[in-house]
Amino acid sequence: MKRIFFASLIATLAALAGTDARLRAECPIDDRVDGDVDGVPADRRGADMPAAPLEVHEWGVWRLGPNGRVASLEELVRESPSFVHRADGVAGPELGPPIEQRYEICDKPVIFLHAGTTLDVRVTVQFPTGSPWLHYPAATLGTVVGTRSVRWSGHVLASDALPEGRAYPTTSPTHWWSFLRRAGASPFVSATTTEAERFLFYDGETQFPAAFRIHRRRPTPIPGRADPVAWIVDGRDVARVASSGTQTTRTRLADMPALRVDMRTTLVARGLNEAETDALLDTWRTNLFADTHERVIWMLPRATYDAILPLEVVPTPRSIVRVGVVIQRYGR
Repeated sequence: MKRIFFASLIATLAALAGTDARLRAECPIDDRVDGDVDGVPADRRGADMPAAPLEVHEWGVWRLGPNGRVASLEELVRESPSFVHRADGVAGPELGPPIEQRYEICDKPVIFLHAGTTLDVRVTVQFPTGSPWLHYPAATLGTVVGTRSVRWSGHVLASDALPEGRAYPTTSPTHWWSFLRRAGASPFVSATTTEAERFLFYDGETQFPAAFRIHRRRPTPIPGRADPVAWIVDGRDVARVASSGTQTTRTRLADMPALRVDMRTTLVARGLNEAETDALLDTWRTNLFADTHERVIWMLPRATYDAILPLEVVPTPRSIVRVGVVIQRYGR
């Protein structure tokens, strides 16, 4: 009787093994991990997994045009707090030659995390056309499928209270870093260091096509390359430019305060909350509202932003907002 039982059991296990082999052959699973950085596995969540109670909001600023762009790494370092981390080759007094004209600098991009519950998170930004230079909190610099990247691993907190032994680095209340903290995003605590902050910060080089053509000191939008809304500042004249296909409409604004109001409304409509928008406008108030140079202010289409700085967040958030603002000088 026992012999019959064991024979039946062996036959059943063999049948199951054969079925498993057949399923693997018909539905192969690729165990390769594209996107690993220094041994950290890529996301293996299924497409049908529910989104995490997490919202991600990011904005970044680019400065272009005659004498308006960042000229050197030293300038970027000087603008940032001393505790910000630097990539190899950026540290130390010798910061290398001036930045090549073919690169634009993604200036102070900030990622705000809004969590409904405390979560372990991993955030990766890739640089297909450049490389990261500065970042905070501590992150891993590596490659994702041959592309340079910066990756943070840590915990985003649902409460404002930091764990014991963690604290935000000290900054002046008037420094732009403090403006970003006032946006009120969820605290991020590094998994590898004692560092904590209310946002993720990075700087780096990118490339993207110009969205405005400057001819005889008159900027004209290139269809498909910019967001439909832009602003032109020519001396005391401020105009809102709205494009639809080949049609462009210019609406004169009264003054710089009116420009700020219009920009604020537009940025909030793109998905940033009011506090995040105010952080952007306060951080960049000199370049946006006090610069005496002629300039056009335009926004990157979301598809362009995602292409030049691909973003991956694990676990998958409920929503991701990314707003890129370009300040392009021209003329005098």
